[in-house]
Amino acid sequence: MDDRIPERDWKQWRTLCATALERFCTRILGEAAAFATGTGSAHSRYLELFDLLRERNQEMARVFDDQRRSNAYRQMAYAVAAGIVLPAELDGFSEQTRATVQMMSASL
Repeated sequence: MDDRIPERDWKQWRTLCATALERFCTRILGEAAAFATGTGSAHSRYLELFDLLRERNQEMARVFDDQRRSNAYRQMAYAVAAGIVLPAELDGFSEQTRATVQMMSASL
């Protein structure tokens, strides 16, 4: 299997990244908002929030950092597994790309 996504799919993925990033950030902000009124001391909630943000930052890095054609399949698979790229959004990609991403995301 060629590890480089076809050029057409690469361009489409780069466009879809903006939508996926917005979804991911919206989700994180929703999670973070819950800490403002949660139980426990403000300090304990802050520490929990800090841990959450560190985890989410690592997840974000897997999808969005070091974007190259050779990383695209892996990044797309992480995005699908995280639910920030919807299955219907893969419909516009080539059959090869869809199959590769679905196979990879199933194993995450």
